[in-house]
Amino acid sequence: MHQTILVLIVCAVVPCQSYVVPEPEITVYRQRGFSVSIPHAPGIRIFGFHANINREITDSQTGEISRDIAIHGNGKWTFYDRRNKLNIGDTIHYWLYVQKHGMDYKFINGRFTVKELIENPLIRNAGKASHYTGADETSSAKTLTLSGRIPLDGFALSTVAFVLKEKLDIDPVIVAAQRNSDGSITFEVPSIQDKSNILAAAKSGFSAGTKINIQ
Repeated sequence: MHQTILVLIVCAVVPCQSYVVPEPEITVYRQRGFSVSIPHAPGIRIFGFHANINREITDSQTGEISRDIAIHGNGKWTFYDRRNKLNIGDTIHYWLYVQKHGMDYKFINGRFTVKELIENPLIRNAGKASHYTGADETSSAKTLTLSGRIPLDGFALSTVAFVLKEKLDIDPVIVAAQRNSDGSITFEVPSIQDKSNILAAAKSGFSAGTKINIQ
């Protein structure tokens, strides 16, 4: 009887079954790019994807492809790559990061070998030419780059949020963020107005001696 009561109390305070990051659904597109998605679950705040193409990666490495996402849609958390052209036989080596109820979870040693290519719904075909429908242009209009003396470790999205709060005392919504090879971080905000607000705050908030830039 006492053991049963103890188990019930423990399960009420700490979930008896920890969250396990599911294996993602990966789709590779014929024209170029690919998508990676996992189902949404209550409490998930950040979904991170880190990968190398045809080269192994460990969960301590950022990877040549790296992005943290803070907004989900259609019941999924999805990363879109629109740059890399993959072929049958190429392998994506990856690991995933999920923040859920303030706890960090990983899916490591991921490996996906391309076996088929499908048409990309974001691309329209016009004869033999292919071009984007405008998704990239819209996204780029809402992106900023944080550079200079910023933390080189930690997740990109968390680093951006920390710098904006500590240095500028602002707490904007960050849609996604990725760390670049030079250590800078490119991040996306919901609207062009949000971008303008951050630039204005940076112009007035960073002192002359601050070695941090946002542009």
